[in-house]
Amino acid sequence: MKVILSRKGADGGNWKFPSPILPDGRMLSFPIYSEKDSVCPNDLYLDGVDIKKLILDLHPNLSNDARIRHLHLDPDLNRNPNNRPKDWRPSLGQVNAAQGILSNHKVNTNDVFLFFGWFKHVEEVKGKWKYCGKDIHSLFGWLEIENVLNFTDKNKENLIQQYHFLKQHPHYNSTNLSTNTVYISKDKSNYSKSSEFGAGVFHFSEKLQLTAEGRSKSQWLLPRWFKPDNLDYALSSHHNSKRWIEYTASNDKVILQSVYRGQEFVMDSQYFPELEDWITEIIQEGTMENLCM
Repeated sequence: MKVILSRKGADGGNWKFPSPILPDGRMLSFPIYSEKDSVCPNDLYLDGVDIKKLILDLHPNLSNDARIRHLHLDPDLNRNPNNRPKDWRPSLGQVNAAQGILSNHKVNTNDVFLFFGWFKHVEEVKGKWKYCGKDIHSLFGWLEIENVLNFTDKNKENLIQQYHFLKQHPHYNSTNLSTNTVYISKDKSNYSKSSEFGAGVFHFSEKLQLTAEGRSKSQWLLPRWFKPDNLDYALSSHHNSKRWIEYTASNDKVILQSVYRGQEFVMDSQYFPELEDWITEIIQEGTMENLCM
């Protein structure tokens, strides 16, 4: 099994601000924008929350910014139930160089994406949302792969017959590209009994925070076993020994200076026997199942 740490949402690319963590721990990964897409803030979903107001309270300058009406909802993990096709399933699209990385690592059925991004806590003060706390990288969701689709002009119509909801997927507009790929989630999770699908959005806890306390958001505190003796097997794009920093406060942890660019970073359980237990703990933590044990 492979686990892919996948950078998604606002992370200093085309938006220069963090996604919000609400006081109750719910997380909203704010999508990047794309001229080809037409998703608006209220097409996103947080039960009982006016997402447009949340975003405009935090960023009033976006009120007249046309980009906010062209959001690229990908990964599509928690689409507004009122806007879901009947056969909707969580999914992720990828293309070009990032898809090349996934192909080279032979990412396929039963592998798992763990999504992370730039986040910051928010609070509501006198009816307006404001940021509070520190900038962090945090895991915010996951997707267990059931099927990998080469979603191109050649086979688009056949795939839409099988997965009707792909007509609403943002990568429907990229089928002219030979690398255009969509990853479909499992119907049921292998790791979470409470999840509707084999994918979803997490509820924040400190165990999901990647950033080490007191360090920049790109310096992560990880289990010591993340650093193998042979760095050729390390998390992809992190093979340089200078990126791995001893953590003097604990022998079972290590600091990783994560790369600033790139989307997809792959680990293989062939070299990390602890990986499946770790991802089980992360998903159960994020879906709050550990609270019920």
